[in-house]
Amino acid sequence: MINDIKSVSSISTEHAKAVKTSVGEDDRLKSVCQDFEALFIEQILKAMRASEIDSGLVKKSRAEKIFREMLDSEYSVSIARSSNGGLGELLYKQIKEVFLADDAKQKKTA
Repeated sequence: MINDIKSVSSISTEHAKAVKTSVGEDDRLKSVCQDFEALFIEQILKAMRASEIDSGLVKKSRAEKIFREMLDSEYSVSIARSSNGGLGELLYKQIKEVFLADDAKQKKTA
C-alpha cells in the first residue's frame, strides 16, 4: 500500500512538471487530475475487495484474481472519466488557481 502511494506521488510529480512546461497545459492538467482520481478510486476498490469475506465454497484461481484487479482498474478509469465535480475536478481547479497565481507573480516581478 505504501509503495502504491509512493508510486502515485512520483507519477503525479512527473506529470505536474510536464503539465507546467508543455503546450496544451489545460488539457494535460485535466488528464493528470483524472488519472489521479482513477488511482484513488482504484485504491478504494482494492480495499473493498480485501475486506470481502471468502466463504471458501468456490475457490478463486490466480487468473480470476488478476482479472478482477484489471477489471477494477478499468472501472476506476471509467468512473473518473465520467464523474462531474469529483476529486479530479477539484484538484484541477485548485492546481489551475496555483498556476495562475504563480504566473501573475512572475509577470509582476518581470
